[in-house]
Amino acid sequence: MYDQHVYFCQELQGLNPTLDIRMDASQRDMHFIVRDPQVEPVPTPATAGLEQQAESLYEKAANPARLMKALFTDTSKAESVIDGHELMECLFNVASDLQNVPEINLSLTDVFTKDEWFRAWKAINAGILLSCGLIPGSTPMYQRQTTVRDSIVRIADQVIRSGEPSLTLRFAHDGSLLPLAYLMGIREAMGGRTDFKNLHKSISVDKLIPMAANLQLVFYRKEGSDDILVKFLLNENETSIPVKTDVAPYYHWQDVKRYWAGDC
Repeated sequence: MYDQHVYFCQELQGLNPTLDIRMDASQRDMHFIVRDPQVEPVPTPATAGLEQQAESLYEKAANPARLMKALFTDTSKAESVIDGHELMECLFNVASDLQNVPEINLSLTDVFTKDEWFRAWKAINAGILLSCGLIPGSTPMYQRQTTVRDSIVRIADQVIRSGEPSLTLRFAHDGSLLPLAYLMGIREAMGGRTDFKNLHKSISVDKLIPMAANLQLVFYRKEGSDDILVKFLLNENETSIPVKTDVAPYYHWQDVKRYWAGDC
């Protein structure tokens, strides 16, 4: 991840050599990158039941019978040395990742039927959302991003007080961005429901955290005014949070901070 952020910043420098770019990745940031040990979400009474639902959905999706027959002439012998469920899972992961490197012109999507592909994706979608705490009643794992959100507020206020234009970039994995988006109240992250069968109809991790996913806070200040406005962008698209505003799609920064202070 460190190398990627260096390359990103070097590209920006190449586009505009006058930029003053300072990069930092140190022990000071480890509680952002790994997790804050002082923030440990408490499992809820509903967690075990929700995990069982997710596991059941996955088991139903990962039925390797057809796949094994398509890949091996002697399925009985193959099954004596190969775990069909594990093979199907591994192939699905590889086939999914290959979509991110179209330049190698290799695809494994045709190994699966459309129904197998869809059922597997539904199960994975539910599993990721549950692991981040975006399902109502689940362990609120998104709370681990509280330190990150609060640091964003602190740095934003520092820059606002300085009066100088500035850009702060943070780099992390999608497993950090997804719960952070929920913690901030980003609209697209708020569609979790306990109906796992139809969960994909209200929220999709593919739309929330595609390759190169990003969440942007853009601040605005009218000259001579102390009223700071902020706009939210998810993957370069304007989005919203559940805060009343009279200047949509912008929000008054003080209102946003009050909303977050309530840990909503």
